[in-house]
Amino acid sequence: MAEPFPVSDEEFSLVIAISVFTHVYKEQATYYLSEIARILAPHGVALASWFFFDRKRFPFLRDGPFCLFTDELSHTSCHL
Repeated sequence: MAEPFPVSDEEFSLVIAISVFTHVYKEQATYYLSEIARILAPHGVALASWFFFDRKRFPFLRDGPFCLFTDELSHTSCHL
């Protein structure tokens, strides 16, 4: 499902991804973070944000990996 960014290596000095990784699975986030590293120029900067849930404050969350989608094929519903 993950595809490489259609740009050359070390092409950008800045990459911004605000709350992007909140909405993808761990494997996808890992892949796209490696893509960001690939396209960043030497001394380039990546600015990214996402949030994590503290299980003490959200005890109703199930154990194991999760994201904000019901499943990988149905991205129309955003819930845990």
